[in-house]
Amino acid sequence: MKKIAYILAIWALALGSTSCNDEFLERYPEGTTTEASAFTSYNSSMSYLLTLYNCFNGFTIYSGPNPVSGALGTSTRDIWSGILTNYGYGAGTVDNPYAAQNVSIPTSDGTYSTPYEFIRAANLMLKHIQDPVCSDSERLRLEAIARFFRAFNHYALMVNYGDIIYVDHLLDDTSPELYKARDSRLYVADQIYNGKIKLGVQRGTNEHEMLQKAQAEKKYNYQLRFYDSGPMAIEDLLNGRIDAIGLDAAPAEDAMRKGKPVQEVGVFGSDEFGVAIRKDDAETMKLVNEGYKLLKADPYWKELQAKYLGNK
Repeated sequence: MKKIAYILAIWALALGSTSCNDEFLERYPEGTTTEASAFTSYNSSMSYLLTLYNCFNGFTIYSGPNPVSGALGTSTRDIWSGILTNYGYGAGTVDNPYAAQNVSIPTSDGTYSTPYEFIRAANLMLKHIQDPVCSDSERLRLEAIARFFRAFNHYALMVNYGDIIYVDHLLDDTSPELYKARDSRLYVADQIYNGKIKLGVQRGTNEHEMLQKAQAEKKYNYQLRFYDSGPMAIEDLLNGRIDAIGLDAAPAEDAMRKGKPVQEVGVFGSDEFGVAIRKDDAETMKLVNEGYKLLKADPYWKELQAKYLGNK
């Protein structure tokens, strides 16, 4: 027998790393936060996320270059990206540095590197978003905080530099983003506003495995959110917390049959399933096969198909 999975949609800062070898195990001082320990629970994850609030230090860590005051702290924001002219000093103006052709490009600057440190920290939380033992509502809060700070720090970079490199996942030394050309300001703003499609799926199911594998192999632009049951995912879909769901045909059709404002927008994958019997248990094999024959010969079988499978 085949099981079909449907897609439903609405209708209308860097941590320390651990390592080991054949001879030694590293032991960190008591109280040290590592990537292995930071995301075990809601409280430990929240403690980690508190470090992201350091970008609000009472002034601003993203000050703009002279003579422009703090780019995130005054009405002169966007001046360094060449978009506005500063009229904030009363008498006189500060010329647009690009128009005046007097821009000096430094080889390094904290207004560029520091936001990326916070972006990396936020992406690390998002990489481990399924790790904490917590409720779905707590997990959503952790995700929301991490996404906010990732967006805010991209915005800080846009304010000072205009076109920048957008980073929505954890990078390593071989990541192409480290060497690519800058993304356009409009593209970055669009990614901040829209981001990836949020696709719900019941954890531990074949759909969970298929969607994760497809995402890794084909680089699909969706972010998986996991639920303990299909109905829970459907409720979040109706409440606008996710954009679509990947789930079995039966609960999908049940939701549509009950009049919930969702619709099938696609079908993905199929897999075989049946009854497992020991090879040497001929008696049970005969009993099961005879039972299937009697069931399929009974008119009630057609009723069951129509009720639960839609005759598919």
